[in-house]
Amino acid sequence: MTTTQLYRLYCQSYAEFYREHGGVLLGARRPLTGVEAVVIEFAAEDAANGTSLRSPAQFEACVAAGLDALTPLGLQKGAA
Repeated sequence: MTTTQLYRLYCQSYAEFYREHGGVLLGARRPLTGVEAVVIEFAAEDAANGTSLRSPAQFEACVAAGLDALTPLGLQKGAA
């Protein structure tokens, strides 16, 4: 998956966690890749602890910081 695809997942997961369920993370609607699961957990953590929704640049910086861990989980290197 690309960083752009993961950012969309982050935004969707953050909104669902925060708005619709008041702190209850939604169950997966389909099997998730490792990187998708990590991004959903990251969004849930941000929503739960009151962190504002990250901008695309902030999210990209987080991905860059975790590149070594995210690449084996399915992140496509060099893809925006």
